[in-house]
Parts: sequence; structure tokens; C-alpha cells
Amino acid sequence: MDRDISEIEEILSKFDDVEFTNLDDEVYNTLSLFCDMSLLDGMKAEFKNEFYEIRNKMVDLIESVRCVESVDIAKKKLDNKKMDNLIINLQPYSDDQEFENFKFMIAEEFEQHVNKKVIVKGKDLTWAKLTGSKEFYLIEPLDIVKELVPRDTDFTYRMEKVGKKKYKVESSNHDSTEYYDIEITDILPTYNDEEILSDELLT
Repeated sequence: MDRDISEIEEILSKFDDVEFTNLDDEVYNTLSLFCDMSLLDGMKAEFKNEFYEIRNKMVDLIESVRCVESVDIAKKKLDNKKMDNLIINLQPYSDDQEFENFKFMIAEEFEQHVNKKVIVKGKDLTWAKLTGSKEFYLIEPLDIVKELVPRDTDFTYRMEKVGKKKYKVESSNHDSTEYYDIEITDILPTYNDEEILSDELLT
């Protein structure tokens, strides 16, 4: 019976300073295994009850984490499915030719809007999941990308046209997946206009 108790103590020690989001199936299955009464028959009732209490709390926490993760995954799949009218889709790790095609498609869509004011609302921005808004003049078509995505890093860019001058964008980078609602106005710059440009969305 001493062997069984030492095995249980070894299993429980795996939970010291561990992030529950990183618990794997091996730990989960091992905890379930040690709840088998055939392994616990010779235990003192006090220790057995304590073990069950700890085990049940661990399993409940694992299940709650997995449930949240499952909901997040399902939500992302649903969001992706909603973007049915994609007009531009830059995939992860695109090669040079694919990126040139991406720039060509951007130019095709936004050349007509050059010099117009763009209004953007964003959410889930950066690792901190911020929201914000931004206005700028479209000096060249590619500004619709440069003004939104982080510079000097890989990114994806999925754009859906939802109105005559309205777009939705989903863009992923090393920090997060960010979402933008874009509206192109008919406002043109005048001599007295202040330049409305910045590198990041305002919070």
C-alpha cells in the first residue's frame, strides 16, 4: 500500500506551480486512474477522502478551462464563417508573389478612394485586447493596410466588403487577432485640414 500512496503523492506534486491551461491529457487521465477504488481500497479513510477532494477540484478546474477554450475556438470558427464576402485574403507566411498579388488587389479596390478620409473602429487590439478608433486620409491605396497593421512583422489580412464604402478586416500578428470596421467617406482634405495620421489606434 505504501507504493500506491507514494505514487499518488508523486502525481499530486505535478500540480506545484503549474499553469492549469497547460495541463495535458496524461495528467488528467492519471488522476482519473487513481480514483479507481481498486487502487485505493487499503487507504485510510481520512487520506482517501482528502485525495478525492483534491482530485475532484483539479478535474473540475481542468474541465472548466477546456470548456472556455472550446467556446473560444467555436466563436472564432463562427466569426471566420461569417466573413462570406472576402475580397482580399492574405494568408499566413505568404511568399513574395502572393504578397504582390495582395498589394495589387488592394490597389484595385482602393484606388478609387485615394485622398478620401477613412474612419476606423477597432477591437481586440494588441495583446491587451484594447478598443479604439482612428481617422486618416488615404494618400495611397496601401495605406488601408499600413495604417492598421503593426510594422516589421508577419501578419494576415482578411477583408470583407459589407457596403458600398464599408469594409470589415480581420488581421492576425504575433500579438493578437485584431478586428476593424472601416468606412470610406467622401470628405477630401482642404488647405486648413490638420493631418490626421498616427502609428497606432487611439484608445
